[in-house]
Amino acid sequence: MIQSGRKFLNRLTFLSDILMLFLSYEFASWFYLEVLNHNRRNMATRDGLSLVFTAIGIILFAVLGLYDRKHLRLRQQFRIVAEALALELLALVGYFFILHLDDFSRGVLAWFFLTALVLVCLARLLIVRLALRIVPRQQLTRHILVVGTGPLAREYVANQRKADLDLLDEIRVIDGHLGRDTACPEYLGGIDRLDELLSGGIDEVVAALDIGELDQLKQVIACCERHGTRISVIPFYNDIMPANPAMEVVGTSKLMNLRSNPLDNVGLATLKRVFDILVSAFLLLVLSPFLLVVALGTKLSSPGPVFFRQERVGLHKKTFIMYKFRSMRVTDTENTGWTTDADPRKTPFGTFIRKFSIDELPQLFNVLKGDMSLIGPRPEIPFYVEQFKDTVPLYMVKHQVRPGMTGWAQVNGYRGDTSIPKRIEHDVWYIEHWSVRLDIRILWMTAFGGFMNSERRSGAVTEPAEETRRRVTVGVAIHKPYAVATDPMYLPLQVGAAGKPSLGWQRDDEGDNISEKNPTFCELTGLYWLWKHCDAEAVGLCHYRRYFIRRRLFTGRWEQVLTGEQAEKLLKECPVILPKKRHYWIETNRSQYDHAHHPKDLDETRAILVEQYGDRAGEAFDRTMERSSGHRFNMFLMRREAFEDWCGFLFGVLFELEKRLDISDYSQNDRRVFGFVGERLMDVWLEMNGREYKECSYAFMERQNWPKKILSFLKRKLKG
Repeated sequence: MIQSGRKFLNRLTFLSDILMLFLSYEFASWFYLEVLNHNRRNMATRDGLSLVFTAIGIILFAVLGLYDRKHLRLRQQFRIVAEALALELLALVGYFFILHLDDFSRGVLAWFFLTALVLVCLARLLIVRLALRIVPRQQLTRHILVVGTGPLAREYVANQRKADLDLLDEIRVIDGHLGRDTACPEYLGGIDRLDELLSGGIDEVVAALDIGELDQLKQVIACCERHGTRISVIPFYNDIMPANPAMEVVGTSKLMNLRSNPLDNVGLATLKRVFDILVSAFLLLVLSPFLLVVALGTKLSSPGPVFFRQERVGLHKKTFIMYKFRSMRVTDTENTGWTTDADPRKTPFGTFIRKFSIDELPQLFNVLKGDMSLIGPRPEIPFYVEQFKDTVPLYMVKHQVRPGMTGWAQVNGYRGDTSIPKRIEHDVWYIEHWSVRLDIRILWMTAFGGFMNSERRSGAVTEPAEETRRRVTVGVAIHKPYAVATDPMYLPLQVGAAGKPSLGWQRDDEGDNISEKNPTFCELTGLYWLWKHCDAEAVGLCHYRRYFIRRRLFTGRWEQVLTGEQAEKLLKECPVILPKKRHYWIETNRSQYDHAHHPKDLDETRAILVEQYGDRAGEAFDRTMERSSGHRFNMFLMRREAFEDWCGFLFGVLFELEKRLDISDYSQNDRRVFGFVGERLMDVWLEMNGREYKECSYAFMERQNWPKKILSFLKRKLKG
């Protein structure tokens, strides 16, 4: 039912795309030329152009993966539609510019882009809504049984439950686990019960057996095949598998190529190369006057050649000469010297062109020659390749593809003097997940901020991390491998570290700690560790997915993250720095909590406040709960005196609340109660003590799923 319904839906959306694109061009040419400008003689009114624009759009939709077999969430579909239409718009503008077709109205192009974007997305949304009304929701439910109770099985269940499901995706219900560990949540018994359970409506089995249980895998597969039940296997070496491994069969042997990538396909590699040639040639033509101006500025800035030529390592570890506009004075260290923020070799003009990555533009010649690609891992000089290949895991994998002028690492903030392991992590991810759509996305991100270099002005002095952290230390609560801001004031703090492998950062289970309380206290276990062990003059806390920022136009999120210098300046102005308030608009802080969690949490909290601090605390609590906004996320920066007072107040209340609350029947999410209450206590503490504070902008380092958040909000309101 699910597969046939989805096949019909795919055909329907394909036909609707064709119709919407056709109507969009017809409307754009009619509205802009006849209604707005009363011009019927423009080239844009010629017969057949609506079919041409529709065909180009459908081809780009297909190339960017809109019609792939795998199911795409609606927001992914909308993003592909926007990217494809933007690409069509840019390609046509370039085509008309090169051929000097001035008679074709650019206004029609703009109206076509806007109209098609709205109509295609709206049609897809309406089709999904219509399908949801026609197809009973229960027919979309898919019951999954997990065979295995070890780390692999639990990791899969956690990942599946966190997955963002589409409005029309299957409702994937995890019915339970079979295996040896009886303490596993939702344990249904041993593997010997598989035959019995498969007779009761299980749609899919996921086998996630540990290495010591592999002898049972054949039995599990045979049982599933006997019942005709679909089975998926998570191998015990899951952690070392690439995202898209390639399989090869040699006789009866199956080989898994761990380092294959999509560009091994000759057709895809040719497509990428043709794209590089066309775009680099077009950019060189359009930018040639600007390049001449930069060349003149480089020549006048200091003695030496206009271009800086340097040997770099490229595809298949072959070396080539890479071109840049010279931004530094000529020295003897150009073959091994690594540029830093305070590099004395940089000229003032060189600092400017490096800031906006203008010095990289001559690499368009490298792209045209075939030494480089527009998008790919940045090439390194041989000296550092030899140094890093033995010390940085997977470093040499980057040489399986052409190096690029920009890349996934660069648009995510890893450019210049930044973490090499993190750069390689992003480079490998790009290689494994390459697609035309990803390249276009990176170009788009580069155009809107990714070209900005975070280097400081020449002559800036970088002090040791220890000295910065002596003045300001900001703990970054983190529980899994993830990118961390590189400013020395940030201290990556592995929260909930008790009993878990080290991630290579400071653990919160050393010395006086409450690390084992992490499931209920969340990032506050990290805050407790900072309170007991950090002696900085000012202390702060943020989350690996949320940072304080200073907003700047045309820069990426990571480049806007608050620096130590900026934090010190803020703390001189005010002793307490908090994130901008979160507004609930149509509900109060109290009603929002009651709808989302258990009302007794706050009732008991108020009682404790009155017992410990008197009626003034209860009144402060009531005033903050009656408001419709508040400071959230347990984020802050504070001078030492305020920090000590806040932590003493916070943990004094929470430890007493922990003694009184019975959370045995709470869901996994509601068990994080002390973290949730801690967020609300910040405003109570400010209100009680009349504390002065200043707000600072913050940013999420990952995209937010707003449709899901809105749906959760509506569910809370409907449940009352």
